[in-house]
Amino acid sequence: MNIIFDLGGVLFSWNATQVFLASFKTSAKSKNVYNQLYKHQDWHSLNRGELKITDVAQRTAQRTNATVAEIETFLNSYMAHLTPLSDNIELIKQLKEKGHHLYCLSNMHTKTIEYLRERFSFFKYFNGQVISCETGLTKPDPKIYKFLLDKYQLDSKETIFIDDDQDNLIPAKAIGMRTVLYCDPRQCVSDVLAQINCYRKFVADCTRNLFTQDFTFEDFMANFGNSKDKIVSEFVILASNDKYRKAQSTNLRIEREGKIKQLEEHIEEVKKDFTFIFSKINKTAKPYITLLVGSVVLSLWIIYLALYTIHVPRISVPIITAMLLSIFVIAAKPLIATLKCPNCHRYLGNFSKKHHCPRCGVLLKK
Repeated sequence: MNIIFDLGGVLFSWNATQVFLASFKTSAKSKNVYNQLYKHQDWHSLNRGELKITDVAQRTAQRTNATVAEIETFLNSYMAHLTPLSDNIELIKQLKEKGHHLYCLSNMHTKTIEYLRERFSFFKYFNGQVISCETGLTKPDPKIYKFLLDKYQLDSKETIFIDDDQDNLIPAKAIGMRTVLYCDPRQCVSDVLAQINCYRKFVADCTRNLFTQDFTFEDFMANFGNSKDKIVSEFVILASNDKYRKAQSTNLRIEREGKIKQLEEHIEEVKKDFTFIFSKINKTAKPYITLLVGSVVLSLWIIYLALYTIHVPRISVPIITAMLLSIFVIAAKPLIATLKCPNCHRYLGNFSKKHHCPRCGVLLKK
C-alpha cells in the first residue's frame, strides 16, 4: 500500500505552545507571538514559500511586543525542537521492509525541511516527499493531496494518510484516502495495520470467485494498482505458468517485486491467460450446474431401481448402468471444480464452510 506520513507531530515531536514558550522570555510575550505569528496567515505564507523569514519577522514585530531580531532568531532556530519519535521511525522501517510505498506530506518552510533532511537519514525510506514550501500549497487545501497523488501516480483507495490534525484528514478522506488520526505510537501502529488488513479484504472480495461473473482483468489491475502487498502478489501468478516466474527466493520482498516486474513485462500474455482461465471456470465451475446434473442422476437411479424391482423385461440393465455411469462422469468434473480455488487451484474440501481461500485469500463465498 501507499502510506503517507505527516512530519511534525507524527515522525517528529511538535508542541507549538511549548516551543514558543521556551523561545521567548515571558509567557505573555510567547502567547502574544504565538497568536500573531503561528495563528496568523503569515505563517502559512511562509510555509508556502511566499514570504521570506526576514519579511515575516518584520511584519510580526509590528503586531507584537517582540523585536524583529527576536522573531527572526526564533524562525531560524525553532526546528531544533523537532526531535524524531523513535517508535514511529521504527514503524516506517518495518513498513518499508514489507514492501509498502512510503511518502511524507508536511507544511514546512525551506529552512526547516533542509535542516531535517541534513540531520536525519530516515528520509531515504520515502518514495516521495511533498513539502508545502516546494509546492506553494499547504494542508488542508485539497489541491496538495491531489498534487501528491498525481505526481506519484497513486490510487487514493490504496493510500493511507496519517496526521495529528483532524482538519488535515478531512480533505484526504473526501478524495478516497484511508486516514489515521495520530494520537500515540501504539495507537498509530494498531490503526495502520487495521487499515492495511481492511484493504486486503477489499482486494480479496473484488477478486474473481465462483459466485460472481462480472470480474474482469481491468478490475484485477485496478485492485493490483501500486500495491506491493503479499496477498495481491499471489494473484499475479494466477496462471501458475513457469514463463512468468523466477527462481524461488527466500526473501519475500524480492520475490514479490520480481513477480510484479514480470507481470508488467508480460502484461498482454498474462491478460490472455487470465481471460482463458477464468472463462473456462465460468463454463465448468458453476454450482447450479452440478446441482442440476446431480438431481438428474438421482432421479435416474430411482427410476432404475423401480424398473429393476418390477422386473420390466424391455429395459436392459447394462444399458441403463452405462448411461448412469456416463452421466456421473460428466457431473464429476464441475463437482470437483467447485471444490477448487479458482485462483490458486488448491482443493478446499467443503467450500461452503470457507469464505476465503486459506492459501491466496481469494473470496469464495459472499
